[in-house]
Amino acid sequence: MAGLNDFATGVSVNDAFNQYRKIIERLEQNHIEVYIQSTVECSRVRCGKQADEVRSLNTKLQQYASEHHITFIDLNSQLSSKRFGLLPKYTSDGSHLSAAGYVAWSQMIQPYVAPSKTP
Repeated sequence: MAGLNDFATGVSVNDAFNQYRKIIERLEQNHIEVYIQSTVECSRVRCGKQADEVRSLNTKLQQYASEHHITFIDLNSQLSSKRFGLLPKYTSDGSHLSAAGYVAWSQMIQPYVAPSKTP
């Protein structure tokens, strides 16, 4: 979930994406199954334009995942709204997940980290 802290220090969307891509490629070179999850947005009130940068990064990540046949997990489909970014019920400060946010996150990734076994 790289990105938000990078943007706070002035890293560009393209640079953050390229670093993310290098990590993915390194994992795959070591035969590690990769799942890409979206970087969690921050609230627009808290982060302003960084919310747009996170969305741009996520668009690039989703496109990369599609092109390389990697599973992409869109966390923001539940944790955020287009208008407000990270929803208040999932954060206490606008950028970090609260307990409720981590519960929602864990429910979204659970099928990938502990898939159900079929007989």
